[in-house]
Amino acid sequence: MGTNTTSIESADREDESYKQTARRWRNARMTTVILDKEDDGEWYATQRGVDIVGHGETAAEAAATYCRLVDDKVRE
Repeated sequence: MGTNTTSIESADREDESYKQTARRWRNARMTTVILDKEDDGEWYATQRGVDIVGHGETAAEAAATYCRLVDDKVRE
């Protein structure tokens, strides 16, 4: 049986990709965004201790709106 160089090259690329991701996350700070779907179908996104709420038709839209609002507030 011969060595499958394609698999080795792919594994090397995956390993390097993992290493790059690990380097980025090493100094990352984690937080939790709370997502809540109301009875009207609207999604809300916020964090404990933050007086900002993002709204959207989907959880992703609410979270994105929340993040933009936080960014705007930080830049004031």
